[in-house]
Amino acid sequence: MASTGTAERTGGTTSAHAALIGVLLVACALVLSRNHADPDFWGHVQYGRDALRDGLPLTATYTYTGLAFPWINHENLAELVFAWTVDHGGPSVLLWMKSIAGGLLMAGILVRGMRRRVRGMVLVAWVLLTALNLMFFWSLRPQLFSYIYFALLVMTLDRAFADWRRADGSSAAYHDRVLWWGVPLLIGLWANTHGGFVLGLFFLFAYLGLRGIESIARWGSAGCRRVPMLAAVAGLALAASVVNPYGWGLHAWLTRALGSPRPEILEWRPPELFSIVWWQWWLLVAASVAAFASSRVRRDPVHGLLLAAVLWQSIAHQRHIPFFAILFALWGLPHVDSAWRRFAATDGDPPLGAGWTRRARFAATGVALLFGMAISAGLVAQNRAIPVPRDGYPVSAFAFIAEHGLHGRLVARFKWAQYALMAFGPLDDDRAMRLAFDGRFRTCYPQKVVDMYFDFAIGDDEPGMRYRDLGAPPVDPNRILVEGRPDLVLIDRSQTRPARVLRGNADDWVLLYADSIAELWGRRSIYDDPRSPHYMDPAARRVGDGLQVGTVPWPALPDRTRSETGNRLAAPRSADSPADPSNT
Repeated sequence: MASTGTAERTGGTTSAHAALIGVLLVACALVLSRNHADPDFWGHVQYGRDALRDGLPLTATYTYTGLAFPWINHENLAELVFAWTVDHGGPSVLLWMKSIAGGLLMAGILVRGMRRRVRGMVLVAWVLLTALNLMFFWSLRPQLFSYIYFALLVMTLDRAFADWRRADGSSAAYHDRVLWWGVPLLIGLWANTHGGFVLGLFFLFAYLGLRGIESIARWGSAGCRRVPMLAAVAGLALAASVVNPYGWGLHAWLTRALGSPRPEILEWRPPELFSIVWWQWWLLVAASVAAFASSRVRRDPVHGLLLAAVLWQSIAHQRHIPFFAILFALWGLPHVDSAWRRFAATDGDPPLGAGWTRRARFAATGVALLFGMAISAGLVAQNRAIPVPRDGYPVSAFAFIAEHGLHGRLVARFKWAQYALMAFGPLDDDRAMRLAFDGRFRTCYPQKVVDMYFDFAIGDDEPGMRYRDLGAPPVDPNRILVEGRPDLVLIDRSQTRPARVLRGNADDWVLLYADSIAELWGRRSIYDDPRSPHYMDPAARRVGDGLQVGTVPWPALPDRTRSETGNRLAAPRSADSPADPSNT
């Protein structure tokens, strides 16, 4: 029987560990609750609403340049979840779901590390470093599901192949029901949720293929008998991915889409080596490589090859960073711990609180709980609403559009287009707005439209920052202003090229609205000709440098039920947002 002192120390240590783990998970949830208005979120919710109401569209919607262009939407299930949750629970519910999912992922990493007897401080530091590397990517976008599915896939494979290397080669791990039904089900869900399932399939095929090679190398002819079983699992997973609204068409489209670079999208560019923004990423890379190289734990060659492949993709494209962060946290922690044990000055890892008096342990536990409560309060504040910054999105410009009942065909900044799509697109009457181009990129726009927009927005000012079709005509920033004869153009004043283009076409375009971030231009024959039914008197135009400050809660939509014929509209404003001088 344990002595009273021993029991007391064990109880104190256990409570201290529990408090630390709780604080750590809440802290990770707070890190992963980073809350900002993603430019695509408006579109994801609107497309989900449309699908719930009318079914999946077969061609592009809300556009005048991509009419009848096939739309293969690789994010259907994610958008249905977003739309249904927003409409029945509000954005706050989605924010809490995102934070909880992040906390559960970190909990899974923590539990695996504890089972492998990774040192407490090493485990805490690495979990926090992983959360920091996920922070900028853990947002309300369909990619979030890909990160979750990827973690589940890795955990499922680890579970299924846990006893793969039994000395007699008779392991039946691949018969595990989790492998046979869990992996295909996961891939099937993934294929209907986000196009990132392609990475999941390649990872799965590589993992099973490498295990097959390992089996043959280790057990010879006996190992060959395992290969058909592994191939069968791969085949079932591939077949499950075809169970989607487009069948093999989804795979064919993704193959074509991934074959063309997209440097115009920031997250498809590599992380910058000397940027302070990416310090946590390069720290993770350096620590991971050093730990794997210096570890005394036996290295799994399959793990090593796949880690190297995912690391390569992460260095090539920012959007793959979360996959490496998750994968190394699940596979690499024993190597980090081994490297630490090899170079650390101390040889022991005493339990937290060992040797402390009862009063000290009680005080430490209390402090940890208070700290956890403070973090929880921050988490609650973060998840109340999605703030839409007025200096980042054209909230006031949209209020002006609604106030004057402007409609028709709109060329909008790429980042703002899906906000405009939700604000002005769903109307069924002639007040609806149709977009030249939006964040769906090549999923529902032909390359010639992509080229036209970026000829206008970027041109050839930034070599290497865009991709043009090899057969495209020379760069012409005016084509987007002619194609389909748009009525309105909304530009960001921080992007000087579009402003220069419009001012160079002053004979055809007139400035209707301007504030510190946005300019709205209208076709002169429509809005500056007194004979036009849509003529806007210069006194009604609002041109200035009104400072845009504060935030408004998502979706920050203007009131379209009233126009200039009734009461004037004010831009939506939160309680902490001062009045906008441009609205006076």
